[in-house]
Amino acid sequence: LETKVVQTPLEAYQTFHDDPLRVLRAIRFAVRYQMRLSDDLIQACKHPQIHKELHRKVSRERVGKELEGMLSGKHADPMQAMDLICSMKLAGSVFCLPGPDVPLLGTIGQSHLEAVPYKAASEMELSRLREIAWKEARECMKALPLVLSAFQIKQGGKLTLPEREGITYPLTPVDNRLIYLAVVLLPFEHLMYPVRQKTFYAVSYMVRDGIKFKN
Repeated sequence: LETKVVQTPLEAYQTFHDDPLRVLRAIRFAVRYQMRLSDDLIQACKHPQIHKELHRKVSRERVGKELEGMLSGKHADPMQAMDLICSMKLAGSVFCLPGPDVPLLGTIGQSHLEAVPYKAASEMELSRLREIAWKEARECMKALPLVLSAFQIKQGGKLTLPEREGITYPLTPVDNRLIYLAVVLLPFEHLMYPVRQKTFYAVSYMVRDGIKFKN
């Protein structure tokens, strides 16, 4: 605690492999107490096998609960938390897309949110498209303060629209989390998936099924 560095008592990779949810808990702890992650912890978080284990071993409900704490919990800092998740390439394991047997349609946002068809000759190429999309998600998060500066947050939890509108709305924890989720998932807004004779937005799946947010 004195060094303000988050470390694991045992070897970081093994710690996260045994229980991948600890990755998200480490991020939430670091953000809450304004600490940094140790170098070996960061390297373990970036390991592809840890990403796979987080996706495979941990229930979506448990992932969603940790994410809820990052978005609206005590001393939450959603921007820093989302940036850490994306920078360590954990986002794809947190916000899961429909399974590999479900074809994805439409476009995916790349650099400067350029819409690129989600088509490739191999899964490796599709993975690269997703990786670029998550990098762009970080850039979107960096732009969010400029967007929010158009609004005024007042004491008592009120969100005031520009004065010319003259309307005041209550700012609830749900509003907060949806703002950050909408921004971090922006590169995926035009990605679709089919179910029977209909198509649905992949972002809806990522929120409803990927992190089990009900509302």
